[in-house]
Amino acid sequence: MPAFKATEFIDSAARHRITYSLIVPAMFNLCLLAPSFDKADLSAWRVSGYGGAIMPEATLERIAAKLPKLKLLNCYCESFRVAALAALDAMRSSFAAPVRPIALSKPNGASPSVPRSATTRQTQR
Repeated sequence: MPAFKATEFIDSAARHRITYSLIVPAMFNLCLLAPSFDKADLSAWRVSGYGGAIMPEATLERIAAKLPKLKLLNCYCESFRVAALAALDAMRSSFAAPVRPIALSKPNGASPSVPRSATTRQTQR
């Protein structure tokens, strides 16, 4: 997609049966507001990382109500790039094991729930 459009994203996500994503809270809000969101089959969507901004509690509650099986990974921190790498690592491993939410507080120090491979990659770059 050259530009994010909620309806196109929802249609594409349902058609391709996406299993994971990495998007910002504003995109989630646009999806929640789109009329096609309630009708779309997004049951394959298992994990989504979010960052770039703080996710409002009300948005988290609305996502949980509409997509109860979706695991959300908080990737918001001072360096979104580092958080994104950790989230992608967690997303890849989610197909073999349950996913635990992660949160990074600083780019040079990850929380204990970040997979070791993500922390190792972070220090090697």
